Amino acid sequence: MGIWPFGRDPANIEIVSRVITGATQNGYRLRGKLTIHFMQPQRQADADEAGDRCAALAAQLLREAPDHGSVVGAEAHLSAELLARYPSDVARARAIDLAALHVVGDPALSDELRRASGTSASGSMPAVSLSSQAQAPPSSGRAPSSPPVRPPSVPPPTAGAGPRSRGPEPSSAPGARPRTAEPSSAPGPASVNPGAPPRRRGTSQIRSIQSLLMPPGTSPAAMGQFVAPLVRDSAARLLIGFLRAHDLIAVRGVSIDEGSAEVLANLVPASDAPPGGYEASRAGEIARWQTTLGQGVMFALQHEVRVTGAYLAKDALARAEVMPALADAVIEAVCAAAFPEEAGLLNELARFPSDMAPGFVAVMAATLTRLAGTSEDPAALASALAPLFAMVQEDLSTTALIIKQSSGG
Repeated sequence: MGIWPFGRDPANIEIVSRVITGATQNGYRLRGKLTIHFMQPQRQADADEAGDRCAALAAQLLREAPDHGSVVGAEAHLSAELLARYPSDVARARAIDLAALHVVGDPALSDELRRASGTSASGSMPAVSLSSQAQAPPSSGRAPSSPPVRPPSVPPPTAGAGPRSRGPEPSSAPGARPRTAEPSSAPGPASVNPGAPPRRRGTSQIRSIQSLLMPPGTSPAAMGQFVAPLVRDSAARLLIGFLRAHDLIAVRGVSIDEGSAEVLANLVPASDAPPGGYEASRAGEIARWQTTLGQGVMFALQHEVRVTGAYLAKDALARAEVMPALADAVIEAVCAAAFPEEAGLLNELARFPSDMAPGFVAVMAATLTRLAGTSEDPAALASALAPLFAMVQEDLSTTALIIKQSSGG
């Protein structure tokens, strides 16, 4: 198991969660939440190792599925398969729950598939426990599937969205042994173009956002308060992603190829903390890295990802074609609400271009590497961070669409 080299944590972790992402064989990209309930409370390092290993197995199950219709709504079957494949050399699991699988970027399609399968809109299903393992289907190397369900007018997968090959299964712990990555044959996340125009959303997806709209006449300050928790969490996710990528590339010498970068994105752990509380939920991990890198370095990294998070929110509003005056007022409110301790953060946005350049991920990676004073190749770091960056962009783009629709624009 991976062990953090900062002493031994207390054994008080009863559950661990991960966001898992993977493409099925017909090219659709799915995302869901994986939760492991342990037999006994575990130390943080042991819980993270189990979560990382099981998340990699879940991503593999998605890659084995023939299409998205066979897995959305079939979370109970997938949970049973995960329990059957659960590694024997990690902390023992009492139950495994894979929930809320959905097609990335198309919640309306996910809802249609779920209604067809007879499951709830949230995709929440009872966790599969050891008591039900006897009824679980045997591991056969492929995810059990229900008959494919394809609603009318399902859009084809976007170009380059084919399944990715499996990469390594790194743990979150510095010092763990690297695993060999298998070659990737599909376009990888390093080709993400942050400056590309947003994908047009269908009317069904726009209808699914209506329930999130703010009432007419909502002030820019209130809109900023709405966006602020996501921006704060996005900045913290970028920070954790950088620290873990540094651990893999510079500390343990793992070669991150395009396929394994997808796995790295999955390893930025999910949090059960309330919106805006992601950084606080990872306070122990951040404190250990601060001991290693130094307090001044950690403060500089936190400041940079916060500026970056605000800039990504501003770019998302621009790409959603929110009126510039409204966008500026919302971002001013976001900076004040999300980062009240960061005086002058709003003024620092001026150092970024008004239109995000395609190579922005590489610029961000180089800046963070310089601030940390670390030795990894910024290009390798950019490749590793690209899928996480795309996930953050996607979340902020959805929020920007809510702002646009709420403003009547």
